[in-house]
Amino acid sequence: SSLLSQGAKTASLNLGQKRAIRICQPSVGWTLLQPRPSFATPAWCREVSIEASEMRKGDIVEYKGKRCVVMKTAPNITNRKAFVIVDMREIVTGLKYNANLRAAEKLERLFVESAQLKYMYTEGKKAFLQDDQTFEQYEVHVDLFGNFIHYLEEGQEVSVVMSDGEPVMVDIPTRVVCKVEESMGGTRQTTATPQYTSATLANGRKIQVPVFVNAGDSIVINLENETYIERAS
Repeated sequence: SSLLSQGAKTASLNLGQKRAIRICQPSVGWTLLQPRPSFATPAWCREVSIEASEMRKGDIVEYKGKRCVVMKTAPNITNRKAFVIVDMREIVTGLKYNANLRAAEKLERLFVESAQLKYMYTEGKKAFLQDDQTFEQYEVHVDLFGNFIHYLEEGQEVSVVMSDGEPVMVDIPTRVVCKVEESMGGTRQTTATPQYTSATLANGRKIQVPVFVNAGDSIVINLENETYIERAS
């Protein structure tokens, strides 16, 4: 009743499985990517059913009882029936799913909020983060970070997405700056084709860089495929 007094509206939604859930729509206007309101949010306000055709990359959904992040969706027509091929990754274990769902099939989409956590260290396939305000620590799968995990430094602050008090996604930058520890170097020649050589970065990663890049230089790296972009200014 306290929630309703703040202007929240409830509705019943038939899921086609002879059950209904209530959808929370507080008048304060919080959305999937906004922080939850300060008042206590009942569990039934933290998720809403959506059809497979409505799912988008980055959505957090419940699939086979597991919380998963949607990585990719693609429409598929089979025997004149509409389906959606959905690539998902389980948040806790990193297990990947490739599901062929009916376009009208419903899954639960979870509400999330943003937070700033400090990266502590990596052990095996697990990365450990800490909330500096509460000192609470979180254990997450390294797959959440992608290539970013190789460029994180101890104590670095990262932006994460939380669901039910657990990190479920990491805001990954598109590029990072890293120092070149060692470069094979080479004699620069006048050719139409760019010349590259192997270089070892300060974090131990090896990438291809132009021959004019020397040890001690700082360079900008594309995190998606760990490739050289330019010298850092």
